[in-house]
Amino acid sequence: MASTFHKKLKPIADLLKTAISEANTKKGTFKAKIDIDKGDEENLEENEPILEEITYHLSRISRSYNDLKEAEITFNELLKSMTGNERIKEIQKHDEYLNDANNDYLTTLAKANDAISFLEAKQRDLKRVILKLTPKEETHVPVDEFDGKPLNYHQFINMFDPLIHDNDELNQTQKCIYLLRSLKGRIKQETSKFMPPSDRNYELLRAYLKTNFDDTKKLIIKLHHDFQNLSLKSGRTADLKRFIDDLDRILNLLEMSGEDANHNQLLITIQKAIPSNVLEQVYMMKKAHEEVDVEVLRKYLRVIVANKEAVVKMSKPSSEANPNSNSSSALVSNNARKGNFRGRGRGRGNFNRNFVNQKVVDSSSQSQAQVTSSSQSKYRNGCPFCGGDHG
Repeated sequence: MASTFHKKLKPIADLLKTAISEANTKKGTFKAKIDIDKGDEENLEENEPILEEITYHLSRISRSYNDLKEAEITFNELLKSMTGNERIKEIQKHDEYLNDANNDYLTTLAKANDAISFLEAKQRDLKRVILKLTPKEETHVPVDEFDGKPLNYHQFINMFDPLIHDNDELNQTQKCIYLLRSLKGRIKQETSKFMPPSDRNYELLRAYLKTNFDDTKKLIIKLHHDFQNLSLKSGRTADLKRFIDDLDRILNLLEMSGEDANHNQLLITIQKAIPSNVLEQVYMMKKAHEEVDVEVLRKYLRVIVANKEAVVKMSKPSSEANPNSNSSSALVSNNARKGNFRGRGRGRGNFNRNFVNQKVVDSSSQSQAQVTSSSQSKYRNGCPFCGGDHG
């Protein structure tokens, strides 16, 4: 298992070495060029391509570097599934691979770290220059975007802080606007609670990002711990909704951390956390061609909640759900108000034969009386429903 894993590491490491080498050959050109004999617009045009070149190399190196870091996390997950002796052997193989001079793996990682730090510093310098050269009426600080993936957080915040957070020309509310605009995808939706932009919301938003994304490995470990402790106590609607909300939060963060949120092991854990009667409903509802995975399970759990809520809504008393109810007491009340009762001897009313064999509820005594065809004898005071004489 680990040998196959190490074979996958090599092409990623080779790609990283190539990216570092190409960036080093152009290292001398990664600086601002200001010609005092030229105007701001001309200098701006000359420096923008330099910034683009730096951003390109930084992106290449960062991507390969993050791929290797993700691979390390994957390897640690693989170790958890191994037995004691097997785990020890694989750790020894992994250590041998890392320390093998031919692989140059650890040296490559160190060089990548240095290159990323260098390019980020140059990128900040160029952005400051471009900001100064940009006409004031069109000033817009070019800020990188954060997609919610923890592995990209440090690169984002290291660019954001010197340009925006440490910028004394901006107040806290303006900084909050920049930060909110920089967030994309799911993280943008999750941080919508920090709207509208304000001094207070800026502090809360930064604290939220730091708590959730500052330490990637720690975050992933915590998410897996929270996931293992997920439990659905009952099939009640409120419990189901809480369970689904917790499940969505954990899986969304795992996915943004580069984890496979649809992994079969996660499915097994979720199934163990769900009562058997709820799980049976899911399997009864799914279509014949559908294979149950995490996404399918989540979908039908939401359907179950929606169905339960619909049943509760439909089961409300008719008088509560519809004030213009057609219940017998309402009909009597309405007829009385409209003067529709006919006294005895004024002819037969429009007696509704459908009342035969139905149960009529007396609201004052809460007792039930069944009207049958044999009960059609003369009423002393006329029919209570239409006022007619049915003798």
